[in-house]
Amino acid sequence: MKFISSLLIIVALLIALSANCIYTGTLIYNNLKFIIGHWGSSEDEKYELLFGDFYNYIKFIKDNTPPSSKILFPPPRRRYRPLGYNFHHSFFLYPREILSGASPLKNIPPVDYIVIYKDFPGCVIHGEKLTYNNKFELYKIKETSINNNQ
Repeated sequence: MKFISSLLIIVALLIALSANCIYTGTLIYNNLKFIIGHWGSSEDEKYELLFGDFYNYIKFIKDNTPPSSKILFPPPRRRYRPLGYNFHHSFFLYPREILSGASPLKNIPPVDYIVIYKDFPGCVIHGEKLTYNNKFELYKIKETSINNNQ
């Protein structure tokens, strides 16, 4: 009986390992296919192909904010995709400090910019409005300019 249970554990581990190897192999194959297929493309062109308009908007934010700025993004919820906070923001916008806020905002952290998307942040904001593609907005905040009393 002990032999059979040991054998079953080994078989289960081999199945899990083979499934992981297949997944990893597929991932490597697809990434190499993309790299070879776009060998002459620039880094921006590759990111645009991978992330679409999201990358262009993040690049717009990067181009319009200084490296020392603090940027407030919508929370990481389904309704705010693709602009709700995720790790891609930190990757593309480094060294800027990326913060995620609740909607509606109640306690405003000290930030330099706020990303406006759908009903986020749920309060009146006073500042310089920067618009990308007539779809996404970024506000450069003036000091103590956020008013929660709509």
